[in-house]
Amino acid sequence: MFKLKTGALLIAASIGFYMPQSVFALGSAAFSNETGVSAKATAHGFAFAGVADDSSAIFYNPAGLVQVKGEQTMLGGSFVSLDGKHTTPSGTEDTMASHTPFVPYFYTSYSGTGSKWAYGLGVNSPFGLLTDWKNDSFSKYYATETKLLMYMVNPTVAYSVTDSVSVGGGVDYLDFYDTELHAKVSNVLPGSTDGDSKLTGNGHAWGYNLGVHWKATEKHSFGLSYRSQVNVPIKGDIELTGLNPLVYGVSNLKTSVTTEFKIPQSVLFGYGFKPNDSWTLFADYQWADWKVDQNTDFNYDNTSGIPLPTRIPRDWRSTNNIGLGAELKATQNVDVRFGALAYERVVPSGTLESTLPDSSREAAMIGAGFHWGQSSVDLGYQAIFFNSRSVTNAAGNAFASMNGKFETMVNVLTLGFSQKWGGA
Repeated sequence: MFKLKTGALLIAASIGFYMPQSVFALGSAAFSNETGVSAKATAHGFAFAGVADDSSAIFYNPAGLVQVKGEQTMLGGSFVSLDGKHTTPSGTEDTMASHTPFVPYFYTSYSGTGSKWAYGLGVNSPFGLLTDWKNDSFSKYYATETKLLMYMVNPTVAYSVTDSVSVGGGVDYLDFYDTELHAKVSNVLPGSTDGDSKLTGNGHAWGYNLGVHWKATEKHSFGLSYRSQVNVPIKGDIELTGLNPLVYGVSNLKTSVTTEFKIPQSVLFGYGFKPNDSWTLFADYQWADWKVDQNTDFNYDNTSGIPLPTRIPRDWRSTNNIGLGAELKATQNVDVRFGALAYERVVPSGTLESTLPDSSREAAMIGAGFHWGQSSVDLGYQAIFFNSRSVTNAAGNAFASMNGKFETMVNVLTLGFSQKWGGA
């Protein structure tokens, strides 16, 4: 009995949070990837759906592509610095290991002069995860390094219904190509060294997105876009090594597992206001249906007699999120941008844990664009301030308690290049 109960706790600690780590998005469970999928939009609060006048409309609102005449290619990426800390009720502090990943994006589009049609292709990474607690931290028997790498390919087409109204849509191919989860394994008995657990997996699936853009006047424009829910089946392996056979019955265990990532449907409404030739103001509202993630279910090929967990509760919540921004044409060749946004939290206190220290948060952005003819360089910086969260819950396990205070801060620097050929 001791062996079976302890084995179940061990596996729960090792794989119980394998499912949607994707939503942490290097800091965010909401609105859009905090790494940014456009240097320009990053600098004005990610608010862009109502204007959508460059190739990154592929992501924000595909209907806006008809405004981009000629050919345009945009490429860039973000350097992300995430700082996290956990303080136990007794005052012990643990910090995340430092990483600065680079997350790229690419867009290209074409619309002939006088044509009602526009075509585009986008490649970006709107979800992802990298958290790394040290091997001697409070989280070591729950998670040390957690990594999820993915990309999305989004071919798109748009059409001008009238001179002021356009529609667009595309398909989304999501590929979660590298998922890793590491943790230490307690061998329980006095004097025994810890074992190790490693989970790897991958999967892919298809979704779609739709959009409408209305340029009501020269000063006012509106956008509405929808992105479908995508259920990504994941196939992986769990490998446990260095186990004490007196406790677990085996020294090593490797078994296949299948589960599913649920990427929620979302609706994005945007507004753009151009009061004069110098200023453009942006506002976006998004609803994201994260409540689809209520539980994580697992299926195994071989349990070796150990009662592996088959369901982990999530109880996530849908969110309402707002981004605001402005752009000033300071000179003929320089634009200055700034913005702010607010995200609601997705993960409730009852299921908050160390791989996903989600929280409500606010962010401030600033940036600039430099233009020479049809070439441009864009810079954006954002500081994301997570509200601290103190929790007492059962989200950990017998070896790792999540109780205490989580604090997180994210800094993101985004750089982009754009080149046009033809068009106005």
